[in-house]
Amino acid sequence: DGIASCATAKSIVDAHVLTHADIVPGKIYKDVPVVQLLDSGGVLVDLGIGTKGIIPATHLFDKASHGSLDTGGDLTISGYRQKIRQQKYKVGSKITVRCLTVDPSARQCVLTAKKTLLTNDIDDPIVEYPVDQDRVAAGFLSKVDDTGLTVTFYNNIHGRVSSRSLAAELGVEDPRQNYNVGDAIAARVLSCERRRNRTVYDGGDVYYYQLKLSLKTVVDKVDTSTSLSQVSDGSAVPFAAGSILMPKRAKVLQIVNCLSKKDGTFFSGYAVLSIKSKFFTGLPGNTGDSVEFKLPFDQLVDSYDGELSNPPIELDKFGHKMLTVGKRIEAEVVILSIPNGASSLPVVGLRPTLINTIKMASSDDSPIICPSLKSNLFIGK
Repeated sequence: DGIASCATAKSIVDAHVLTHADIVPGKIYKDVPVVQLLDSGGVLVDLGIGTKGIIPATHLFDKASHGSLDTGGDLTISGYRQKIRQQKYKVGSKITVRCLTVDPSARQCVLTAKKTLLTNDIDDPIVEYPVDQDRVAAGFLSKVDDTGLTVTFYNNIHGRVSSRSLAAELGVEDPRQNYNVGDAIAARVLSCERRRNRTVYDGGDVYYYQLKLSLKTVVDKVDTSTSLSQVSDGSAVPFAAGSILMPKRAKVLQIVNCLSKKDGTFFSGYAVLSIKSKFFTGLPGNTGDSVEFKLPFDQLVDSYDGELSNPPIELDKFGHKMLTVGKRIEAEVVILSIPNGASSLPVVGLRPTLINTIKMASSDDSPIICPSLKSNLFIGK
């Protein structure tokens, strides 16, 4: 009837919220009382008038305990942290928390007590798409596997840091050895793309956002004078088939094993390499700071000494022996082919005899004839 209802009870006046519908993702709530320590390792708090929120065990501390994955129960917290938890989060104590997600219909609220999340992005948390490019914000790791990391912010906004990015920028060989689910971390937004969900067939278009992130939060400024000097002193080579790059120019980003299907189809394993753009001349105008290449395992050495079967699945052994994700290749690298389209990667090789032959052909008195660098001849298969 247009009549407002009021209350003067102290418990209501002092309450942060009255219902779960009042809780705002990304908002910080101070002096929230602890009401229960859960057997799962989490903490239950009261945001006001019986409106409860839960702090999972992985959100009590900035860094997750090693071995906390898939253990369950109190094993998610070490003995030392159990002691700290009993002291810092004892029933009746008041703490500061921040809302990660809330579902008013289910009356569920997930909170965090991580210091990093409580002290960063206070006035402008990431709570919705789209997200501005180059935005740097603090989040937490919600998934860690061999393909990379998933960083989640607030209101279920999340993005991916690929294993290639980790290898290229930080030299990380295996993300699972360096990171744990629950770790607080800062990330930079590389791109936020709106895409159509092709798996929905109800007749309407459903869209989602794909957020690509990087853990390299500071963008290096390009020194134009340095780049020009490197080109002029001969360290840069043409971006064409037959060009040879000096040792330690290529960094391994990813290793893909061979694939042998039941129908006899065989795909050779390969490594994805990254080489700085400053080491090339004649690159397309839209090239970024680095160029990615494909190094097939059958282009690693001149001879495999009869150790290969049919199909040569043993190539994986050579690939893992000679290459390490996050490390630079100590040998010279030759470009074998440059694709016409952008859907495939340029191919390179390490065969010493081929590289030496190309070097000999470049001299005037050499009897060896090699294709011109402008021919883009594909060498190998």
